[in-house]
Amino acid sequence: MDTKNSCIRKSMFPLLLGMLIFFIGCSVPQIKLPSALSTDTSMYTVKGRYGFSWNKVITYGEYKTSKFSKGWTTTESNSSDVLQMKSAKQKFNFIQFTPDGTQAEVVCAGQFEESDVNVLNDFFSIGLSYKNYFYGSVLLDKGMNIWNFVVNNPDNISPKNLDMGEAKNDKGEVIKIKGILQVEGQNIPKIFQGSVYGYEFVYQGNTIGAVSTINAGAVWIKNGISDDLKLVLAGMSTSLLVRDDLEEQGSNE
Repeated sequence: MDTKNSCIRKSMFPLLLGMLIFFIGCSVPQIKLPSALSTDTSMYTVKGRYGFSWNKVITYGEYKTSKFSKGWTTTESNSSDVLQMKSAKQKFNFIQFTPDGTQAEVVCAGQFEESDVNVLNDFFSIGLSYKNYFYGSVLLDKGMNIWNFVVNNPDNISPKNLDMGEAKNDKGEVIKIKGILQVEGQNIPKIFQGSVYGYEFVYQGNTIGAVSTINAGAVWIKNGISDDLKLVLAGMSTSLLVRDDLEEQGSNE
């Protein structure tokens, strides 16, 4: 991938999104949700995303985070046994809290050396053909239960293959991460087709949640899933919501 051109396209995305809002009638766009989330699902509007800084806290409903910190602590980096992230130029961490008081450490990283793709490909079943990918770990039970996740970040994806990443734990459980390319009730102009507006989370063949990364952001979580899965989804959703802001800050340092 041409890194320079990729950065230019990424920096233009807010302008293009503004144009999209104009094209669909100056309304606020929302992602087209999978039908499985139309019932028995809680929807949360995100607060704290705009004007993101390291001292901010992200909240949606009664889900909230600690303040975000640059880097990883020794404990966190040692807890993630997939990749030590020594080459990553962008690392950050935070604590994700749920309404019932449980919490998980979340550590994320981006801007890797190309050689790290082979390490991740050995662990995840999804092929990572792009340099611009995003990795993280959600550490439950003080690191005794770890979900590692990775998301491709291509400039455009095909509607025929929406698989963009996956999360996996030591038990072999997998959450598929699929891109959402459509806006509710609207036809996307050709210039925007293939752009990713959110992500769908699929566990054991069932959609269990989603996150919208446009506008302020929104999160959907199925009510009937386990507390651990809700915590994992919250940690991943928060990470994806702030990723673009953190990448932009990192590129300016």
